[in-house]
Amino acid sequence: MEKIIAITASHRPQYTEQVINSLSLCDNVSSYKLLACVEPLSDDVIDIFKKIKFCNVELHINDKRLGHTLNAYKALTRGFQLSDYVIRIEDDTLLAKDFLKFHEFCSEKFKDYKDSIFSISAGHYHEANRTYSSEELNLFTTRLGFSNQGWATWSDRWFEAGGPTEMWENPEIISNDRYIINYKYGGWDTLLDQIHRKDRNEIIPIIPRVKNIGATLGVHYVTPEHHKETIEVTDWAGNYELPETIEYNEYSTDNLQQI
Repeated sequence: MEKIIAITASHRPQYTEQVINSLSLCDNVSSYKLLACVEPLSDDVIDIFKKIKFCNVELHINDKRLGHTLNAYKALTRGFQLSDYVIRIEDDTLLAKDFLKFHEFCSEKFKDYKDSIFSISAGHYHEANRTYSSEELNLFTTRLGFSNQGWATWSDRWFEAGGPTEMWENPEIISNDRYIINYKYGGWDTLLDQIHRKDRNEIIPIIPRVKNIGATLGVHYVTPEHHKETIEVTDWAGNYELPETIEYNEYSTDNLQQI
C-alpha cells in the first residue's frame, strides 16, 4: 500500500502555491504520493502540480467542473484504492513541518480503535483565537466530533456498511457559470460528523498543525473579517520552532500541571 495525501484544487493559485510550498517542507514528504484532483478552471493551478518535484504526484484534471463535493469524493475514492489510510488536505490550508509525522503516529496508534476513533485531524479552529505555549507542541487529545482541516481516516471506516461509500452529500448544481449549493446534510463534512462518525471521537493536536488562509474567492462565501475571526487560527504549530524529533503524548491534567 502507498502513503497517500489527497488534495482537491480549483481556481485560486495564490493559495494553492503557498499550500504546496508548505507541504514541500513537511518531514517525510518524499515518501508520499500526492493525489491531486484539480478542476479545469485555472492553468496556473494545474501548472503548480505539474512542477512538483519533492514527491510523486498523481494528477487528475477533471474533464468538467465537478464542484467541491464530488471532487472531494473523487479524491477520497481514488485514495482508498491505493492506501488503507488517506490524508485529505485542501488548496487553502498551510501545513506545519510535522504535519505528516503527526498523522504517521496517529495512524498506527489508533488504527485498531475502530469503535471509538473515527478520524484524525491535524488541524482545527474550534478556538480560533486561542494562543498556546511551546510546552503544548507534543500534546494531543480526543474530541467528540469531526474536523475537516488536514484530516484522515482508515479504509475500514470509509468502507463500513452504511458509510461514506453508500451515502454522500448531494453535489453542487453547476450550470451556465452558476454554482448552486444543493446540500441535504449541510455539506460532506457535516454528513461525516453527524451521521458516519456515529458516537466516535477524533484525535486532534492541542496546537493545530493546519492554518486555513482561504479568506477570499472560495465556493462557500465568507467575509475576510469572518474568516479571520473564526477560521484562520491566530496561533498554530507553524509559529514555533519544531524539534527534529518529537514524542507525542496525550493531554492530561499531569501535562497541565507541568505547563
